[in-house]
Amino acid sequence: MSRPAGRRWVAIVAILGTAVIGVGAFWLSFRALSDLASRAGIPGELGWVWATIVDGVIVTSTVAAVALDKSGWRAVWFAWLLLALSAAVSVMANIVHAILGSGGSIDAILVGAIAAVPPLVLLAMTHLTVVVVRHARPIPEPLAGPVQETDIDLPDFLAQTFPPRPAISPPQRPRRPKPAALPSTADLRDRAEELRSAGLSNSQIARELGVHKSTVGRWFLPDTSEVNATEEDSDE
Repeated sequence: MSRPAGRRWVAIVAILGTAVIGVGAFWLSFRALSDLASRAGIPGELGWVWATIVDGVIVTSTVAAVALDKSGWRAVWFAWLLLALSAAVSVMANIVHAILGSGGSIDAILVGAIAAVPPLVLLAMTHLTVVVVRHARPIPEPLAGPVQETDIDLPDFLAQTFPPRPAISPPQRPRRPKPAALPSTADLRDRAEELRSAGLSNSQIARELGVHKSTVGRWFLPDTSEVNATEEDSDE
């Protein structure tokens, strides 16, 4: 047998052994916790519910810790804390059940502690669900770049419930068209002379060129230097 094939068989045996041991350990713990709950005043037909709550938190918090492992310690610490506390409660409950035996009585303080477990677990599991859902969504980034998704492996039902958001691109401002170059004064005067030759009045020329009527009037005033020169020649 080759080495890769041998490793594969070792992995299969380890997985099967872990599954068998896990089922056996869960069943024994479940029976002990159910009996302890019945002795604490919980009706016999509901004792299994208390056992399921305690051992179920261990399974759920373990799955959450694995799912949030790549999100950093700030996201996964509560899952590990809940796993440690639920495991401690399960271990202590099994020890108490073994110490009491078949005919022992439970102290009132222990009865109260057992009764307080379900509401506390409800509060803790609600917060854990919020943490898992929050980190299942992609983390938005500034508008300078597209939104990136968090690298978290989630069950299919969570991936369908919270699909990844599309990338958000920064809004593009429309560019203003550049204004056309304005004609020079000389060009306007030349055009005004052409329009005047065509018989248009100063008001019509002003409307055509977009200038004030007085501006057109100044363009057609005689040059003062030429007038003075003409007067000097006539005096001589």
